[in-house]
Amino acid sequence: FVKIVRPAYVQCRAGQVIWVRCPKISLIQWHPFSLCSSPSERDLRLMIGKRGEWTTNFIRLLAACNAAKDLHDDSHAIYPRIDIDGPFGAPADYSVNFRRAVFIGATTGMAPFLGFLNSMTELMSLRFKRQEILAEEAERE
Repeated sequence: FVKIVRPAYVQCRAGQVIWVRCPKISLIQWHPFSLCSSPSERDLRLMIGKRGEWTTNFIRLLAACNAAKDLHDDSHAIYPRIDIDGPFGAPADYSVNFRRAVFIGATTGMAPFLGFLNSMTELMSLRFKRQEILAEEAERE
């Protein structure tokens, strides 16, 4: 997983896609990645697999930055600049309209559904807390 600090202007839904460019690797190549994070998370979380030269180089570059950060115990390590475009679409959006849904995905194909499931877990947790509060209030009366 790769975490990116979410820019303040970026509003997203679970499972959406963002396009990423890393000028240190290529000035012209943009690559799509599904968001694994839920909308309430502070960071954007991406699942990235080694699928070609660009993603392999991107993973290596980030790993080298992490290694330098750990080696020098530097919490302010400098990572390469990345540009993002999006977010766009969300394949799991319509699943909330049905009582049952089946998600099929493997490796990085499961990324959009992880974000959706995280988001649904948060919503269910909030509903249960709300029900507990209402039950406690009803017992007091």
